Amino acid sequence: MRILNKQEMETVFMNLVGPELIALTSKKNNKLISYGYFFDTKLVYSIAWIHKYYFHEPVMVYLPKCVDLQTTLTAFNELVGEFTLTAEEVCYCSLQQLEAGKANCVVIYGFADFIFNNLNVLNRRRMLTHLKKPKSKVYVFSYTQLHSLDIPVFDAFEYFKLQTPRLGLDFSYIDFLDNEIEIESLVDLIVENREKRVYLALCVETSKILQVESALKENGLVCSRKENGTGVVIQSLKTIEKSFLKNKYDVYIFITREFEYPLDILVYLKELNGTPEVYFDSSILTNIKGCLREIHSGESQERVVIKDSCDYDTYAELASTIDTSLATVASEGYYVFESSQTIKEFDLKNLTKSQYDVIRNFVKLRLLAKIDMEIKTCQLSSPSSPRDRSKKLNSLSNKISSYDYRCEITCEIFKDYSIGVVVWNEMFSDRKTMNPVLLKSQVFIYQTTSGKWKYTAFN
Repeated sequence: MRILNKQEMETVFMNLVGPELIALTSKKNNKLISYGYFFDTKLVYSIAWIHKYYFHEPVMVYLPKCVDLQTTLTAFNELVGEFTLTAEEVCYCSLQQLEAGKANCVVIYGFADFIFNNLNVLNRRRMLTHLKKPKSKVYVFSYTQLHSLDIPVFDAFEYFKLQTPRLGLDFSYIDFLDNEIEIESLVDLIVENREKRVYLALCVETSKILQVESALKENGLVCSRKENGTGVVIQSLKTIEKSFLKNKYDVYIFITREFEYPLDILVYLKELNGTPEVYFDSSILTNIKGCLREIHSGESQERVVIKDSCDYDTYAELASTIDTSLATVASEGYYVFESSQTIKEFDLKNLTKSQYDVIRNFVKLRLLAKIDMEIKTCQLSSPSSPRDRSKKLNSLSNKISSYDYRCEITCEIFKDYSIGVVVWNEMFSDRKTMNPVLLKSQVFIYQTTSGKWKYTAFN
């Protein structure tokens, strides 16, 4: 890498420098959360550039998938001439990318609300393990202080409030009836704003979207499903949830589902840089206020420590350790099946994907004869699986920290071709939102695929 001379450095610096850039790079704390940052890649890239070319340190920038990497990086590199950031130094953030990242480099998380909100749901345990790893310097750029995610590692970070303009969270609300659009009132609102640019995001069935379009056209308005079209832009929520919109609008109307996690609302707020009119569905008014209150409260959620016990050979041994009368049973049933003759011909140390499917289907059929339940989610471990697969599937704390481990049944085929099956209760089989805080001070007991007993305590 060629080193910039003084004149080259000053030329580039004038395109990048600002009071916040100076303040951030002069901080002595190696772990910094810069909040109040409202969705602009320039500061993120500028920090990376300063460390790469001024301090001569390797850098790694992580961004969420809603950011257009190619467009934003190209625009930034036009400011810095030949001294650019490369595609190898800027990437979309995933657990795999984080774990494969270079050691001893400056790590920068841009739009961190989106990154950590997603990873917290996907696999909280792996995320926390990665964040604990020592790094030379870490910058976290976020809109909120991230307290609602309750990430203990961030307790050691210094918080720095950026002076960028905050969003004016002044919303209006549209009434709905039985969760279906009141077409007439919605159309009247848009017609009243016919001289303005209107963006409408809908979480309703296609027939309702068509009704809205038809009613608007009857009132002489042009409708488009694409942003490069003219008139009122009408899209499903998937578009705005996956990326930034290409254009800015005067009026935004969001008909959304309820937000499962407080930071989910930022998917919509990311578009509101300025002073547009914003309308949400009034049926989720309480939900929206709760999200905004939590992400701006500056307080962490109550922490919950989740810990699995060791294995106990019998229920009696477990009962001698804890008071089982105060515990809740997490596994509804345990079964052991002998494999079919077809399965017994499989090489358990080298199972194919189709053979895994055969074993799962066999278990489902055997269970159908015993319980009146249609099995949809089944996770299987075998001698072919990674060494810790069985341990992870038999961990209730894993089911809490990652929805990937929630399933209706867990089964394991052993070397003798017997199959141990655990049927989980609804709380731990459903992949929907689970709030560990609600489980505080509770103990859950359950069997594992080997038939042994465990308990998991929430403290």
